[in-house]
Amino acid sequence: MSLFRAVNIEDNEGDAEDHTKELQIEEGFKIFYKALTLQKEAQLQEAEQLYNQLFSLNIMQSETPTISPVIRTLNYLAYRNRGILRLHILQFTTVKSKSTDTPHNELLNVLILCLKDLVKALEYEEGDSFLTQLLYDIFTMLGYKRIARYMVEYELMKWDNQYGSEDELPVSKYNISRGQLQNTLSLYDFLLQQFNDDICDSGFISNNHIQLFERVPLRKRKREGPIFSSISSFKLNTSNRSPFSMDLDHFFKLKPSPSWDLLLSNIEELIPKSKGKTKCLDDYLLTDVAIERVSLEAPNGDSRDSADTEYSDDELLYRTPDPPDYAISQDLSKTRQDTSLFKGEESHERERSSSNKEHTINLEVNSSFNAALEEEHRIHSTSKKVNEHRGNLEVVTSPNLRDSPDAPPNHLEVQKSNRSSRSRRNLDSLSIVVAMDDFTHNTEFIKSCNIFLTNCPGHIQLFDYTEALIDEKLRSQRANGAIPIPDIDFVSILNNWTQNCSALLLLNIEMESFENFSVIDILSSTSINDFDVTIRNFNDLQMGETTLNQFLAMIEKRSLNIYQLKYLILKQFFSHNDDLNARIITDYELERGALKSLRKIMDSVDVTLLNHIRAYLNRSNGSTIKLFEFFTISISFTEQLVNDYISLKIVLKTKKDWASNRSRYNELLNTVHCIEGRILNWGSIVRDIYFLLRRRSFSDLVQKYWFQFRWVQITYSQYSNDSSLTHARLLLSHLDKELKESHIIIDTSYINNDHISMLSPRNAGIQLSKLNVLNLFSSIIDTSVDNASTRIEMLESLLLEKNPVAEEYYELNKFIHGSSIELKLKLWQILLKHYLETEDIPKYNKGYNLVIALLDQELHGEFYKNAEFLHRQKLLLRIVAFFGEFTIKFVSLLEQVKYCEALDPESMPLLATFVQLCVVVLVLEDFAQIYGQESISRKSPRSFHRLSDIICASFCLFFLYWKSLMGAAAVKENINSFLSLLHKALGDRGICDCANGIFLKMLQRELLTLDCDDSDNELFQCLNCRFGVSLSKEKFSPFNHNCRHGSMSKDDALDISLYILPYIFNKKNPFLSPPRSEMKILLDKIHDVIGNPNIDINDRFTINTAKIESFFNNMMITVKTLKYAFHGLLRIELQPLTDWELTEVAQNGLYYLQGLTALNLFKVRKRSMQGRSAELGFVIKMLKNDLLCGNNRLETWLCLGQCYNFLFEDDVIWTSDKLNNENRKMATAVYQKKAILCYIMAINEYSRSHRFMKIKISKEVSHALFSGFGKLLFGALVEPMNKLAFFVNSTPLFVKHQGAKAYEKLSANNIGDPLMYKVLELSFQLAIRTSDEDWVNYYYLAKVQRKLGYSAHVVVRTLLLSCKVSTRKSTEVIIEPHYKLVSLLFKFVLREQKLTVAEGTKYLAEDPVVSSLGKVVDCENDFARLCLQGLSKLNQIDKRNWQHKPLYRSARIRCEIFNDFQGAKQEMLALVNLKAHSKALVSIWKPENEIPGKHFVYNYTYVIFFVDILSELEDINSMITLCKKLRKIGQNLVQPSKAWDHACTKLCILVRKYCGMDDKYTEKALAVYHYGELLEKKRLFLADLSETGILHLENRVDYYLLYEMSEFRRMTNGFAPTGMVDDTFFGIYLKIFQEWEHRKGPIEVSTEEVKKYKPKVAKRDILPLCSELLKLVSKDLVSLKPHDFDFELKLSSELRIDDQNPENTGRLLKEGPQALHI
Repeated sequence: MSLFRAVNIEDNEGDAEDHTKELQIEEGFKIFYKALTLQKEAQLQEAEQLYNQLFSLNIMQSETPTISPVIRTLNYLAYRNRGILRLHILQFTTVKSKSTDTPHNELLNVLILCLKDLVKALEYEEGDSFLTQLLYDIFTMLGYKRIARYMVEYELMKWDNQYGSEDELPVSKYNISRGQLQNTLSLYDFLLQQFNDDICDSGFISNNHIQLFERVPLRKRKREGPIFSSISSFKLNTSNRSPFSMDLDHFFKLKPSPSWDLLLSNIEELIPKSKGKTKCLDDYLLTDVAIERVSLEAPNGDSRDSADTEYSDDELLYRTPDPPDYAISQDLSKTRQDTSLFKGEESHERERSSSNKEHTINLEVNSSFNAALEEEHRIHSTSKKVNEHRGNLEVVTSPNLRDSPDAPPNHLEVQKSNRSSRSRRNLDSLSIVVAMDDFTHNTEFIKSCNIFLTNCPGHIQLFDYTEALIDEKLRSQRANGAIPIPDIDFVSILNNWTQNCSALLLLNIEMESFENFSVIDILSSTSINDFDVTIRNFNDLQMGETTLNQFLAMIEKRSLNIYQLKYLILKQFFSHNDDLNARIITDYELERGALKSLRKIMDSVDVTLLNHIRAYLNRSNGSTIKLFEFFTISISFTEQLVNDYISLKIVLKTKKDWASNRSRYNELLNTVHCIEGRILNWGSIVRDIYFLLRRRSFSDLVQKYWFQFRWVQITYSQYSNDSSLTHARLLLSHLDKELKESHIIIDTSYINNDHISMLSPRNAGIQLSKLNVLNLFSSIIDTSVDNASTRIEMLESLLLEKNPVAEEYYELNKFIHGSSIELKLKLWQILLKHYLETEDIPKYNKGYNLVIALLDQELHGEFYKNAEFLHRQKLLLRIVAFFGEFTIKFVSLLEQVKYCEALDPESMPLLATFVQLCVVVLVLEDFAQIYGQESISRKSPRSFHRLSDIICASFCLFFLYWKSLMGAAAVKENINSFLSLLHKALGDRGICDCANGIFLKMLQRELLTLDCDDSDNELFQCLNCRFGVSLSKEKFSPFNHNCRHGSMSKDDALDISLYILPYIFNKKNPFLSPPRSEMKILLDKIHDVIGNPNIDINDRFTINTAKIESFFNNMMITVKTLKYAFHGLLRIELQPLTDWELTEVAQNGLYYLQGLTALNLFKVRKRSMQGRSAELGFVIKMLKNDLLCGNNRLETWLCLGQCYNFLFEDDVIWTSDKLNNENRKMATAVYQKKAILCYIMAINEYSRSHRFMKIKISKEVSHALFSGFGKLLFGALVEPMNKLAFFVNSTPLFVKHQGAKAYEKLSANNIGDPLMYKVLELSFQLAIRTSDEDWVNYYYLAKVQRKLGYSAHVVVRTLLLSCKVSTRKSTEVIIEPHYKLVSLLFKFVLREQKLTVAEGTKYLAEDPVVSSLGKVVDCENDFARLCLQGLSKLNQIDKRNWQHKPLYRSARIRCEIFNDFQGAKQEMLALVNLKAHSKALVSIWKPENEIPGKHFVYNYTYVIFFVDILSELEDINSMITLCKKLRKIGQNLVQPSKAWDHACTKLCILVRKYCGMDDKYTEKALAVYHYGELLEKKRLFLADLSETGILHLENRVDYYLLYEMSEFRRMTNGFAPTGMVDDTFFGIYLKIFQEWEHRKGPIEVSTEEVKKYKPKVAKRDILPLCSELLKLVSKDLVSLKPHDFDFELKLSSELRIDDQNPENTGRLLKEGPQALHI
């Protein structure tokens, strides 16, 4: 069998790469063995060179995790041996050389390279014992015992890391002698004692206890990777005591903290921040960077190495712990941990090898107060960080920072400088010199309120405490009772606001945690605490500052690792304090921020501390003191976990929208399961320690804490799924019995736990009674069925104090009336929530009055007066919180029913007391703002926002109660003034929009229904605050209250529109004075909310739509139509709408105003050349909507007509394409027709109005109607539309592609020009009658009179009126009427002979502009010159060069009267541009009052006239230039093909005249030739011409003309007739050919060749010959320029065809098409 390989198959690239790698591996080992041999032979330099060569190979530069085992081995061997080699080099250099020969830095660099290689080797494979021993010796020599300890642990663990498992003893696998093992273990024990690590006592590791050593290596197993990654980054430090000492990068320094709160926050920052979704209790275990020690920053920045510090066993608990191992340290019965936690730890343990920056999220258990106080804690922490130079934690990376002059001062100095209590700050603020003038607005507010309250029954008044609240008189007035105690307390609370105050105000403030609870849930809740709990604040302890100083001094003295520091913190707060005889965490109130930091620290050490305590319990010789310390700490852990557990259970039960956020629900559920497991674990620890302590020395203190633990367990059982209510009652009954029998005094407040009630014998009995009542209540109401009515009936019986109380409710009634106020309020909330859902205003009002009475009774009772301040603070803030909640809900309920229910203001006096508290908040906020003090709005924005909500709701209800008390006596003006007063008080502080704008909504509702003339200002201010619409009027502009503007609801839009629309119409006709831009913004908002009419919801919409469309499509402009319109007889019969919610809004003109304002905006933009016709679509839609709603409004039709006129104007003013195409012109005429129809309907409505309605229709509207109609109708009659609008059918025949429509032109319309001009005359006369100050009406009336044949005197007199009015009403001279006067006088005098020269001169003298000429003439030529002078003056006045008619008329007069064609040409050159670089031929502007599209007619007239002038002047060059530009401007004039034909005809005449050709020249020349003979001669002609060229020929101009005529022939093809151009073109060729024959002489041609062709020559036969000739001479033609030839000279010297028939020169102007005259 033979083997063969295909030649087209190549080697795989991967195989080639593997082959190359194998070769490099083989080469690498060869180099390594050579280097190793040289190293053994002591050839150190040569060996080092080979090692460097080895590391230059590609295989040695690969990433560690991806290389093969062979390459890993090669790397290990290479780094290991090169490190040993460099150590030998260092040794050789030190021994052979003197100490001064080698610089110290070089020795340090060699040692660093040696350590890097040795440590790098350990990253590839496990190090052998020699390498481990070598590293241990080096680190021992350098004095770093901690790293040396790591090397010993590594030696003990390396075998197990590679081959063992966690279930086997690593010691048993070492193939070493027992003596060697004992030596290693003894060395390890010695190192641990150096660090005072009490994981083992003295003698723990001995010959008899080797098997117990399994815990030691197991705990250090997973720290191997980070250890050596950190060792590889070590740097030698020459500034230490030893020349070879090293310093760690990863140790942290805390800046001195002036308070425990800031210290806890700083320590919290040491805990790594998690990333991703994987959760772990201690994220520090998952990080690669170790925090080896944390020390306090000294003034000089110095700190000592932790290896040199010794600690006592009582001060430090344990060394840096290892990652917990749940699997082997917990029983199955105690482990309830979440499996996701273990998976997260395993996944991150795998990720740590590939990324040293990966972090995970710490498992955060949300407390009930965390969500409410997140913002306060953030602001609190941020402000303190700023005060401490923006950070309290820094990483020391350079020794130079230690001596920095910017280092912060000693912590004692910081404390001294920052030490000041809240009371001291308050006194400082009160000592400010206060100017009472700054608070006159507060005093005036109280006085004004009392004026309105004077007439109320009950003598209700507010008291002015402004001066006392902000001055030192507060103390003296408190003693004599001038100010109520709650007000004084409230001042103190606001001035010294803390996070705890925020917690009291905001805790469950939205009641979400209880709104979904049943009565059973309320009764069983452990968060209903008594208000008589003793409150002691930790910050008020005198020993707190001393303890802090001692703690900071200890940190400053000794370097602690992160776990030691965190444990000492927990010990400070969680364990028993001998001085206080209590635990701080349970009996002393902490700031919420500090409590949150402490909670996070607790979570971070939870598992590690749990494992450590378990290990400690396994020892037989543990001290009793330690056991008691662990006992109290474990109880504290359990309490915190139970509190968090209950909080999460409440959240899971009360949250409404878990279905939409299922992932969050599952996350919280897993957290609950995890906390359950932690509670069981710590509970088992507590029980184990308790039984150990009982066996050793049982004391009352241990029993006290055992009672506390059982109390917490009972609380936990009430929420646990594994316990029942009966079981909880049984446990509580046993505890209650033992507490009553015990002589131990127990009074634990659990002040920092929201869900654990206080522990005392009394409260235990209350809780037991509560459970008994709960059992009774459960028997009354079966919670498994829906019996809400029974529950509400029972609550009404209990809370409304109905007599007699039902027998089955007696025990419940007795318990509730003896319970705390907060429990009563929670039950009240359930009842009021039911009234809120059913919108039962009377019952809610009655219940609210009872609740206010209950709150006032508690606030002004003896219990409150005799309580301590901290107790009063808690009670006052909770009462304010409940008052705000109930008040906000009450006002919200009133808002739902639009405040139409009658109220029972029984609690008005009690409400006034709470309003008084609201005034306290406003006064103190003003004081802080005026004098730059730190107010509550800065300390706690969220708390201030809540207080602002309460103030707004209180003011709302205060006004509503006042209005109910006043009844019919409430005058509109007083209501408006009272509302304005309250709004000003809130708005000046920028809080009038709080509580979701509840006050502004009430204010808007009251003002809209008030119907008061003086309420405009306040309503505009309200709209500005609510929606951001700034409406202003004369002498009023709204103030900026810094409100958050909301969106407008449909109800708001309807209510506001019913007020604002009549307001707009009542002020001034909006057609004449359209609403301003700010009013348009409001109208836009209303329209956006209300929307457009829906045609489908009402049949009348459909009917009105059909009628309007039928009117536009079928109505023709006839004599009958015009007659009916002026008599008011046209009928569309639009039906008014009924049974529609927006009927009133539509009838008030919402859609009309929307269209009007949009139209006005379009007009403004149109003046600045920014208006787009697309904007008119919205205007037309709005105006049609107004018509659809049955409003046959005159202004609506008028505005609609203007819109269609603008659309027509937009079609015809930019380009003339829609005037030159018949179908497009009819489509444009449809717009004009619709505009005329709209005006006709407006005139019809005007005529239909009654006489008193005519008076109401202003003259301005009438003038706009008739003047606009006259100008529109006049434009439809004349050029360029020529009455097309009267004949076009609005309904298209069919629709073409892309929306184009084809229209039909009707064949007949009986309307005539005289009748139409009569209608125009009537319209302009009516316009002049309504307004005689508009010159345009006189101007058009004069035109109409001339059309109607009026005498010249009448027409001129009318024009003179126009001239005088225009001069009187305008600062600038308006050219149009003056030009028209001069033009008409010229025609009347010189053309039509209707006026004499004297009369014409007289009329000219009456013109106010041209009268300055002052000449009296008596002949026609002089009059013509006078007209020219007048026109010249008008041209001089026209600075903007917009007027073109005077120039044209001057040129016309020069031609007709003086035969001055050259002067006429110069006049027209101002309009006609013959410059080659300009594309435009005629540049004229459309004046504002000119008929749309008429400027294209003028363009045509001017081009025709200018062509005639050039023809008369025989200016061929100018004619050629004009014709070329004329062909390119087809969209700038009407009838472009006709103008082109006329210009080409005149040009051909001139060219033929120049060439001496008569009309029959071409035919005569062709008759001479035989076709064959012509072709033969042509070849000779071209051959001769190719040799000589044309540049030196005398007739080269003929070649130039031939080329130009070929171009004109090309441009004319398909556009206009080409006969004249073709004949001239062929004639020029024949003339050139004949001249060549003449020069050449007789030419003989072959007869046989000639006979092959036809005898006669046609014109089409000449075309190929011409093309060949032009192609031949094309290069020479390029060099020929028109100015090289003097056409005029030759034309005057040669014979001209016109000499045979001489006529007047003016006759030449009449050749060609007739010009259109204006």
